[in-house]
Amino acid sequence: MTWTRVLWLDRGLLHVEARYGYEGDDIATALGGLHFAGGSTLTYDVHLALGLSAGATSGGVVAYRAELVLGTLDLSSEGELFVEWSQRAEAFFFTWTELGWSPIEWLRVGGAMQRTRFYQSARDVDAGPFAGVSSESIDVALYLFGLGTDETNGLVSIGVTF
Repeated sequence: MTWTRVLWLDRGLLHVEARYGYEGDDIATALGGLHFAGGSTLTYDVHLALGLSAGATSGGVVAYRAELVLGTLDLSSEGELFVEWSQRAEAFFFTWTELGWSPIEWLRVGGAMQRTRFYQSARDVDAGPFAGVSSESIDVALYLFGLGTDETNGLVSIGVTF
């Protein structure tokens, strides 16, 4: 079992983020950048950041997180270009994208797609369904990838807002 920890703070246009285990086991990352949000019928929330990683491997990070919401539908994507200092030719682009629907306020279902090197898989891109529930301060979701293959795997996401 692997635990990834992500903590971020947005204050006006400023975005600051700290991660552990996100780029891989025993890797810590610090990022800073900009945060934009707005809209009324169609809302948007965008983070752009640069950062450094250290630990089991060290490198530079260029990252984004973006979300569009229209009524009960949402589209979100986050990704990063990770460049290891020791192997610059081995730069890798990670991404996670979701299309979700919230038929009722506390329930969200949809599909997700990811490209990662966090675990070994025969597929470069994995896709699958997800379902999540939320309260005022806690979000919990279950994602399933590789359904119908010998490499089916799941991921549980727990988010806390305070």
